Amino acid sequence: MPQLAQYCLHPHGSLSSQPLRWKTSAGSAANEAPAMLHATAIMHTASDSLLKSVSAFRGSMVELQQELCMCMLLKQRGYNVFATCRSSTDGLDNAGVKVITGVDLEDDSCHKPILQELGEQKLQLLCVVAGLQYYDTLQTIDRKQVRQQFEVNALGPLFLVQALQHTLPESAKVVLLASRMGSLTQVGFTNGDVYGYRMGKAALHIAGVTLARDFKKRGIPVGLIHPGVVNTEMYNALQVAKNTPKEKRGLNTLTAEQSAERIYKLIESLDIENSGSMWDADKGTLIPW
Repeated sequence: MPQLAQYCLHPHGSLSSQPLRWKTSAGSAANEAPAMLHATAIMHTASDSLLKSVSAFRGSMVELQQELCMCMLLKQRGYNVFATCRSSTDGLDNAGVKVITGVDLEDDSCHKPILQELGEQKLQLLCVVAGLQYYDTLQTIDRKQVRQQFEVNALGPLFLVQALQHTLPESAKVVLLASRMGSLTQVGFTNGDVYGYRMGKAALHIAGVTLARDFKKRGIPVGLIHPGVVNTEMYNALQVAKNTPKEKRGLNTLTAEQSAERIYKLIESLDIENSGSMWDADKGTLIPW
């Protein structure tokens, strides 16, 4: 039986004055066990099946290209992919995956259309990829924007995992898309600033470590994966906001396809022994908290 995957994404805007947002979820299922990925991403797997998700947004397909690449990669590896999103796109519709719309991580009931589609199927892999970023400095930081980034980057993924935990068998894996920008030791990574995004990702990281302890009793590993510095619209918008010279933007970055391949390798190597760790997909090395 082919594997099943599901994914959901939500981005908004590309300028420094607008939130940069992406949400996805994905999963895969075999006979009785699918996996799910949520970026505003989720990934799922069961027995020999995987659930994963990737999404793209209208207007700028570049930012969602990474998630779309993940969906297509899983499909190539034999998974039936379900992509979840608030609304679909041409790219997603043409990717040969099952699309579940109406999924928004800021909505407490976002899991309902996913569960309705899954039925009694179990998830072998749940990968949650979620991101909302406002570029802010000490002079421009806004309380409302910080709260929203916590909601999308940390609370949404945590409550989605909570709502789907009963779909995870002992052979399942949970993956959260992390960020070096949420590491206390990596603030110099972008020379400061971006307060709300860093704080939201740091909250996601501690949630992931705590989930790893809780799921260890069931033999379910939890991995936090930084996708690397990927040359997407979100990345380039940050460079514009920081006044990075145009000729220096995109240097030493990964393509969406390269990032997807490296994330997948880390997912394959995830087990109960390295559960609760944060990894850099670019280098395949641990990132300190």
